[in-house]
Amino acid sequence: MLVATDVAARGIHVDGVEVVIHYDPPSDHKTYLHRSGRTARAGTDGLVVTLSLWDEELIVKRLQKRVGLDMELVEMFSNDPRLADLGGWGPIEHEESHR
Repeated sequence: MLVATDVAARGIHVDGVEVVIHYDPPSDHKTYLHRSGRTARAGTDGLVVTLSLWDEELIVKRLQKRVGLDMELVEMFSNDPRLADLGGWGPIEHEESHR
């Protein structure tokens, strides 16, 4: 397990990071991208989870759009049992959006 601040977001390489959890959405897309980039390196799979409050939904959507992601947000509450094993989640399959 690696617990780090934004100090570890750039410039270091740590093998075997399978999950990145943003416990607080960053203020800019570059930080979001670099934090998220600590996982899924060298062709491996990885999972990125962004925890946010209901009033941060627009911020998270903007961050994801700026880095080229179009993912559905999964609504959970603090007592949701899925929070006990965030690292156990696999890639989320979603339908292509039709615009």
